[in-house]
Amino acid sequence: SPTSVASMPLGGSRGAGRGAPPRPSSVTGVPPSKKKAEPPKQLCGVGLLFSREKAEGGGGSVWVVRKVIAGSPAGECGLVQLGDVLKSVDTNSVGKMESMFEISKCLLGAEGTTTTLSFDRKGEAYSVPLLRSNTFIGSEGNNNANKPIETQEETMEV
Repeated sequence: SPTSVASMPLGGSRGAGRGAPPRPSSVTGVPPSKKKAEPPKQLCGVGLLFSREKAEGGGGSVWVVRKVIAGSPAGECGLVQLGDVLKSVDTNSVGKMESMFEISKCLLGAEGTTTTLSFDRKGEAYSVPLLRSNTFIGSEGNNNANKPIETQEETMEV
């Protein structure tokens, strides 16, 4: 008897002609990929030290650049300056983030990936894409480098 479209499984065909949907490859005997899993990549930053400070005019607090590490992605780009106020990391606004742990979850990432930071400098907004790297770590020291993120001070190099 002919098969009506209404009785066909979603996706179109009826599989192996017996009315069953196609089986996943793990059931059909197709070997899984022999590619070895890569180890997780080390989290890297962009070479900035931030501190949480009271905003001018009493409007809460802001994350301020306190150090740009020489030789880091931020240092090499030459755009970020001391006193710049961090506004966002990629699409994540940092205005209501209260801890460096929250900020670091946005800033840190796999080496070689790009993050875009948006800043305010004396009322002028600007954004800068930076390539995450760890090649600069240790060049000027990082007091928090060996501490778990949860116990790090509220100023942290990332």
